[in-house]
Amino acid sequence: MESCASAHHWGRTLERFGHTVRLMAPQFVKPYVKANKNDVADAEAICEAVGRPNMRFVPIKSIEQQGILSVHRVRQGFVKARTAQANQIRGLLGEFGLCRSLRVLTLDSTARTTCCRTMLTAHG
Repeated sequence: MESCASAHHWGRTLERFGHTVRLMAPQFVKPYVKANKNDVADAEAICEAVGRPNMRFVPIKSIEQQGILSVHRVRQGFVKARTAQANQIRGLLGEFGLCRSLRVLTLDSTARTTCCRTMLTAHG
């Protein structure tokens, strides 16, 4: 089975019914797709790829492993959003002539208040 969004769930479910499940990463199946991407072409590519002796398979993740990975992905998203917000604030302050190096960690409530007061008094 090609590893996709719900592949680990379905892999666990099929194993409970007694089936042997082997997941393949999509990047290892892609070279065997002969036509445009559709279900028939994907199924044919999976059948071809699974018979190759050098095919690498992905182990099925437990619910706990998926939970931990989900937390890490969500945290990474928050870090990315925080960095984007800090860069936006830095750019906006630069438009008012307030150019200073602000680390992301210093953009707490005190730093925001200080920046806003400086901006208001300098241009108010």
